[in-house]
Amino acid sequence: MASYKSIAKSSGLIAFVQVAQMFFSLLRNKVMSVLLGSAAFGLYSIYNTFIEMGSVLAVFGLNTSVVRELSRCKEDKQAIGKVYYISNRLISIFGLIVFIVGMIFAKEIGLYMFNEDGHETGIRCVLFIVLFSVAAKQGYAILNGIRNLRKLAVSQIVSSCIGSIGVVLGILLWKEDAIPLAMGVIYVTMATVTYYYVRRAGVREVRSSLVEFKKTSRTLLYIGAGVTIAGIISTVMTFMSKSFLTDHYSMSAVGFYQSSWTISNLYTGIILTAMGVDFMPRLSSIINDKKKATELINQQILFGIVLSSIAISGILLFSKELLYILYDKEFEVASSILRWQILGVFLRTIAFPFSYTILAKGEAKFYALAQIVFWVGDFLLLMLCSWIWGFDGLGVNYPIAYLGYLTMTCLAARRICRFSFSKELIRVFVILIAFIGVAWMFSSLGVENLGLKYGISIVFLLIHFCFVKNYLKVKMDLDIWQLLKNKMGRKK
Repeated sequence: MASYKSIAKSSGLIAFVQVAQMFFSLLRNKVMSVLLGSAAFGLYSIYNTFIEMGSVLAVFGLNTSVVRELSRCKEDKQAIGKVYYISNRLISIFGLIVFIVGMIFAKEIGLYMFNEDGHETGIRCVLFIVLFSVAAKQGYAILNGIRNLRKLAVSQIVSSCIGSIGVVLGILLWKEDAIPLAMGVIYVTMATVTYYYVRRAGVREVRSSLVEFKKTSRTLLYIGAGVTIAGIISTVMTFMSKSFLTDHYSMSAVGFYQSSWTISNLYTGIILTAMGVDFMPRLSSIINDKKKATELINQQILFGIVLSSIAISGILLFSKELLYILYDKEFEVASSILRWQILGVFLRTIAFPFSYTILAKGEAKFYALAQIVFWVGDFLLLMLCSWIWGFDGLGVNYPIAYLGYLTMTCLAARRICRFSFSKELIRVFVILIAFIGVAWMFSSLGVENLGLKYGISIVFLLIHFCFVKNYLKVKMDLDIWQLLKNKMGRKK
């Protein structure tokens, strides 16, 4: 019971931040989809993927390794300052390399991304944005590493708010031409606000000796290498997937695919990100105790699937409505994509703790290998399903690819800590699969009577919600309503 409370408590603040960021992200997406249409949203999606790919290369996994290294420094300001100094130098070097190479090959990159000339200026603008994205990630890593989650939360919320306002104003004034500039507002704001809060936290650079620099650099780069390879593969394959959709369908297809992916990962992404803040350090400290590690992994999976299952059912039942509300009526054709992708997201929830188990044990090579297999497999399956079923096959690739990834990571966890699923986890998993299966079948019927459809869907979700609420209360001693009341009472 205490372990579940620890998971819930430590995840609460980060979850709140994720919700706030989700709100501002949806606001930006809604403005772009309504004012500019699906094609422009696809353009924004491709630029955003390029920014992520560039920042992954420039950060080189240092945002992950810095968190680990700083957590070992505890409250030693000198040691923290040295890690800050060294990581800044390393990230600056990698960032400059990515920027120069990108500037040289801007024309070729634009031609490959869009299959047409005329995007060279946009690519060069985005390269400047990459530098600010890297700076923001570095700041978040510092605040996370010193466990100053409150300042981390405030910096992310403030930057999302200001950045979203800038995006909306830019789109209103300059329409599609403002997309690179509007995206720049987001990342410049993130970098500036984060730097301000790092300074507020009292973190200052402390020059290290050459010997210390080499030793710490090796540690940081080695730990981040596996994460970097995985990140590069994910962004490259995502980029190739969008290029494939553009080439074989249209820019609108990219917008449809991206909108479905965003919705399917919103709620579960919040849960996984929030839990990861608590799970990774706890697992790392007991990874060599196989019994304790197995118990913690089971608890994490159970907590994740119980909380995420209600969203899975809801998205299956109201896929078209969500696409219409969050984007536009034009996006309703992507409901089949969304319904397949959300099944993959459920498998992702189960695989999440296994991925962290591999990293906690320090097996970065296997982690990178598993990620490569997943992302390459997802891309090949996308092409295969598209070839077999056409547009209706888009999204089928995601759950199939994640099933393979789940199998790989589960086997790795069995080898690392002799992991086995608990009887309670298996029992609850079967029940939740039944709920999700019923939601899937009903959503596939295509009931035309909206009153009947909404009535049955709402009753079903209420039953599902009651199960989740009662299970959290009885088995985990977590009263959701009481937690919310306590939060509201503190604010008052």
